[in-house]
Amino acid sequence: MDRLKIIGTFLQITKSGSLARAAHELGISRSLASAHLKQLEDHLGVLLVRRTTRSLVLTEAGAEYLKSCSALLQGLVEVEGRLAEEQAGERGHLKIMASMGFGNLRLGPAIVEFSKKYPGIHFTLILLGRGFAPSDFFEGDFDLGLSMDDLDDANLINAKIGETDWVLCAGKDYFDSHPAIDKPSDLKAHNCLVHRSYANDSIWRFHRQGETASVRVRGSIFTNSVTFLRDTVVQSAGVAMLPLYAIRHDLAFGTLRQVLPDYECTKRPLYIVYQDSRYLPYRARLFINYLREEFKRKPV
Repeated sequence: MDRLKIIGTFLQITKSGSLARAAHELGISRSLASAHLKQLEDHLGVLLVRRTTRSLVLTEAGAEYLKSCSALLQGLVEVEGRLAEEQAGERGHLKIMASMGFGNLRLGPAIVEFSKKYPGIHFTLILLGRGFAPSDFFEGDFDLGLSMDDLDDANLINAKIGETDWVLCAGKDYFDSHPAIDKPSDLKAHNCLVHRSYANDSIWRFHRQGETASVRVRGSIFTNSVTFLRDTVVQSAGVAMLPLYAIRHDLAFGTLRQVLPDYECTKRPLYIVYQDSRYLPYRARLFINYLREEFKRKPV
């Protein structure tokens, strides 16, 4: 029994005052409208409508049931209206997943600025200390995710939203006790600290004048933590490839110094991850567009 459909027939019967008029309004036969009413009464075990040759009269039970159904229907209308408003408006909630380093240093500040502009949109930001898989997205019921890896899943859309700049750097005092690095191959004589997400194969690639130089590096640390790697390099324990968003201030204030500035390090793509775009709420689209413009204005 389709209870919602049958309840709808009951409500229309009480509104129209006759089976024939109710059936006409619903676009069904009179016999089907009558059958719906009987099914509902049989299900409830009470008589809802007293039939006479001239009219239909609600019983006491029918009047009570009508009141409850009307309240239920009004509640549904209000919920649907609220959902439609949130879908189309600048309010509601977004649950976002990102890596710990990127979330703390780049995404978090962007959310703060976005919230000032759109105070009706609220965020839950979950940061992972590891790379995440499609299962993390689905099990966590996230609206959006930001990843430097293309999550290979047919049920997810990975839209490139920007690129992350990476910089080879060392502590300000590192070269007081270590030989200079004038070309990529010189790195073989240094303790190279590796971020797993950037170079899982421990190969760093450098680009200059259309040519690429690849160097397999070795060192004492292999980690997935941008923060730990940055702190280690500040102590002049080695050289490392780090995302610009994590060391921009260190470079500006001289805490870290760029190594091989004439070479460009391989950039990493940044993806915004979400499910079916047909059901992506307006607030999510608004935030995605904001991030695109933010990352153009201030490269990642």
